Parts: sequence; C-alpha cells; structure tokens
Amino acid sequence: METALVQQNNIPALSIGAFTATPVGLIVSDEDVPFEVWEAYGKALHRVEGAIQWVRGDWLNEGERRYGEKYPQAIQEEWHAEYETLRKYREVAQRIKIGSRLPNLSWAHHLEVAWLEPEEQDCFLALAEENEWTRAQLRNEIRGWKRHEKAGAPSGDLADGILVGSIAEVGDQVPTGSVDLILTDPPYGEDAIHLYGELSQLAARVLKPGALCLVYSGQVFLPRVIEQLGMHLDYAWAFAARHSGGNRRIYKMNVNNGWKPVLAYVKPPLEPWWDSFIDITTGGREKDLHDWQQPEAEAAYFIEHLSLPEGLILDPFAGSGTTLAAAKALGRRHLGIEVDSDSVSIASDRIRQVHDPTEARQ
Repeated sequence: METALVQQNNIPALSIGAFTATPVGLIVSDEDVPFEVWEAYGKALHRVEGAIQWVRGDWLNEGERRYGEKYPQAIQEEWHAEYETLRKYREVAQRIKIGSRLPNLSWAHHLEVAWLEPEEQDCFLALAEENEWTRAQLRNEIRGWKRHEKAGAPSGDLADGILVGSIAEVGDQVPTGSVDLILTDPPYGEDAIHLYGELSQLAARVLKPGALCLVYSGQVFLPRVIEQLGMHLDYAWAFAARHSGGNRRIYKMNVNNGWKPVLAYVKPPLEPWWDSFIDITTGGREKDLHDWQQPEAEAAYFIEHLSLPEGLILDPFAGSGTTLAAAKALGRRHLGIEVDSDSVSIASDRIRQVHDPTEARQ
C-alpha cells in the first residue's frame, strides 16, 4: 500500500492506500477495499499504537541528527506544552537502540531501564520478558539490585539526595538555614504560579542569611511570578539566559522569544561576596537530554559564581537533575525535591554517573 502525507481540508493527514488518518477520524476513499486489506490496516494500527512513544522519540532524534539547530524551534512552536513528555520519549529512544527493544514489553518497561548501562538494560529486559514482570515488578527488581550494589556506600550518595514529593509534602525535611544556593526551574503556566509562592516560603526558611534563590521564569506571567517570590524574600537581580536551541514563538505577543529571566531573590541581608561576573549567559545545547531543559553548563555558571566548594545546592523542582549534576561536578553538595517518580529515577542515575571532584581529596 502506498503511503503519503496529504492535506485533508487543509489539515495534515497520513494516507496509507485507501485509508487516510486525520486528527478527527479515518477516511476510506475506496468502497471496494478487500477484507484482508482492511484487516491488515487494523493490525498495523494496533501495533503502531503501542509503539507511538518509540516512533516519536526516534523522530525527535532523527530531527536533531538531520537538521541540527533548526528542529527545536519547530518542536517548541507545535508542542511546547508537551516538552516533558517529549523529553522522555527522546531520552529513552536515544538510550535504548532499536535492536535492544523488546516488542513484548511496554515502552514503560523500557523507561525503567533507560539509564542503566546497555548490558544491564538487556539483562533486566530479558528477565522482565521471561518472568512476565509488570512495570512495577521490574522497578522493584532494579531497586533491589541497586540497593545491593550500593551497600556500604556513603549516606550522602546521589540516590539519597532527592526527596520524592512536592515542596508541600517533603520540603520540611530540608534543614533550616542549611542551603547556600537555590537554583531551580519550576513549571510554567498560570496553574503553576502558586508554586513560586511555596518556593519563596521554603527558601526563606532553608537558605542561610544572605544566600540567593535563583528561579527560571517565562515572561507571560512574570509580574505574578515576581509577586509570589516576593512574599517571603527580597528581590536582588534579574539575570538573562539566552536560548541556544532556537527561539520560541510567543503567540500572545507575536514575538520570537530569545531569552528567559532568571530571577534572583535573597534572604536578607544582601551582602555580595562573589567576584563580578556577566549577568547574561547561555549554556549551549544539551546533547543527552531534551532541548528545552536548562543546559547543565548554564547551571554550572551560576553555581560556580554564587556558591563555594562543598556548599549545599538545592533544586526544589529537580526534574531530570540538571542542577544537581552540575553541583556535583563542581564539588558542591546537592539536594533535590521532585514529585515525578520517573524523573527521580532518571535524575538519580544521571547524577550517579557524574564524577565528584571532592572524592579525590578524601
């Protein structure tokens, strides 16, 4: 059957033989479609439905390989609200090659092993298929193996450095007056604005006097974000982070946005002790994770200038662990809070692979 991308009433559609799939349904252009063809198309749909995460992940990686700097802008314009989901698709497809994927296991099974070494991935996937493990059973088996591997490891290891839950649920576990710098990227959108107020309250308690809380923000709701952060902290400065993977179209203003505010608030008093540095930065494009996260080099820029070695860096919206990985690489202690268990798993494995320069001095 011939396959083609077509326009159906000016809407992109995928045509396979007599069948055209549109955003609102299926159009059959031939009344004489044989039963065998109809049946084969249905089976193909069933198979593709279970593979859509793989297909989208491979598509994103192929876009980067072929089009470099051009493709992130297209992704952001079309799917900017889905970046966290797309990130997972892309990461898993990047880390587990087609030849290692098992069709009898779900994509979610593969997500559980994505941050293991390739040999470990193959081993656990084979065991999951042989023993017909559910995703939860596979996760428990991996956790048990990691606990065994980590037996005798120092208590401050990365796996123990992320509190699972929201600020409201686990924030009270962060010791009062213990944090030297907060660097975080909360969710954007109107329904997430209250989180900046929760962050402000947490920061006022856990920061050391004179320590900064650096917060990424979009521009659309910036006045309300500023209001929330100022509930418990004092405004200090606004840094700028240039986008480096393509500008993002902001339809409200019809502008191509090329930078993002990084708001700096302080737990009084503000007494700058650091050397002067430029307040505009860009971290370059991340190659191993999604293109919309804050680059690790960008996080390292702020951490290196605004904290001292072995200081405690807190990220209350840890996500995939960008801030925590940068902190560990710079010899800082790190602590994260993250509500999404999948992100916790990814961040934990990611940061565990980072070399801690302080270990050489111990």
